[in-house]
Amino acid sequence: MVNIITPSIHPENLKRIYETIKPFGDKEKVWWYIVYDLEKGERMFKDVPWVREFWLLDHCWGNPQRNYALNLIKDGWCYFLDDDNVLHPKLVEEIESITDPNIQGILFRQLFFKQRFARVIHPKQCCIDQAQFALKRELIGDKRYELGYTADGKFIEELYRDYPEKFLRIEKILCFYNYLR
Repeated sequence: MVNIITPSIHPENLKRIYETIKPFGDKEKVWWYIVYDLEKGERMFKDVPWVREFWLLDHCWGNPQRNYALNLIKDGWCYFLDDDNVLHPKLVEEIESITDPNIQGILFRQLFFKQRFARVIHPKQCCIDQAQFALKRELIGDKRYELGYTADGKFIEELYRDYPEKFLRIEKILCFYNYLR
């Protein structure tokens, strides 16, 4: 199971993102959690059973929205996909290929789409983007994002520091950076 978490302040991008997730969408395989941080509106995907939409009127770089979704997810992999991005077509397949129960986190490379260069893996603040990792819910435990610009870097830096043996580094590009900007 892969749980995709998208904090959304750009709902105009969600249909394009949906098209990249749709090939994998299935209540048994992939769930997409969209947590809007704007005023409540209409559900965009009310007829899609594997999409869950929530409104949290607490705007701060998506961190409260990520935490809200994490509180709803009980198991499986968690992947954070911002609403200015799309799902890499090989990511779900790569996550599903991991069979070692000791691996609870993966780190991978990221393509800066408009600039055409790849970011390497540095699990620390200001050196990694949240799109460069996926984590099993059990590894996350009670850990939550703090408020602040470097929250995703701090989040993964601390988990990696505490559990390096539970991480797998994949030297492949499996995510994009700001694809929809």
